[in-house]
Amino acid sequence: MNFTVPIAQLAPVADALCVAASAPAIVAGQAMTHVELEAATREYKVRKSCSGLAAGEVRSAKLRKVAIEKMVAEAAYPQAEAPAWAMPLLQLPAQLQQVTSQLAAISHNSFARSVNSFATTTHPLVVLQKEISGGENAIGQTPVPDGTVFPATLSAIDGMTAANINSLQSWYNLPVHTFAGANIQQRRQKVRTWISGRI
Repeated sequence: MNFTVPIAQLAPVADALCVAASAPAIVAGQAMTHVELEAATREYKVRKSCSGLAAGEVRSAKLRKVAIEKMVAEAAYPQAEAPAWAMPLLQLPAQLQQVTSQLAAISHNSFARSVNSFATTTHPLVVLQKEISGGENAIGQTPVPDGTVFPATLSAIDGMTAANINSLQSWYNLPVHTFAGANIQQRRQKVRTWISGRI
């Protein structure tokens, strides 16, 4: 087992006894033996017993010793892989975070649609957040508000092409049927309803 990161030697101090007990530097890739930890422990104990040293000089020796102890312990007792039955429990925090983000996006979109429902044809729309996971964009994100993905106004919807609507659907990872229609007018109306709740 080897050290994976270097650990520098501590800066020298004025006390001659402490200088004599100075532990050597450790380089990355160096073989891990009992010598390194013993030297760091001895250095800390000597500095702790020396009078006249600043608290920071003693603390730095302690931190160096603790760092080496941690590396030695991790090498001697590598973290065991969790049993299969525990894997769902380990995934819960990430799942809860996703649900929380999704609920926040749904709440935002409910408010946004309420505001958009009162918008005039030229009034700027409140951009909806992504609610559905999957695709390139994270839940809670919004497109760049330049009108290229999300229409800037209700009147802008009337100018959306099939490609524009497909891009909007793809960005939000919406089901295929969301903006389905027999013609472009029907598809635009579904976009309008999705954004503002207007039928």
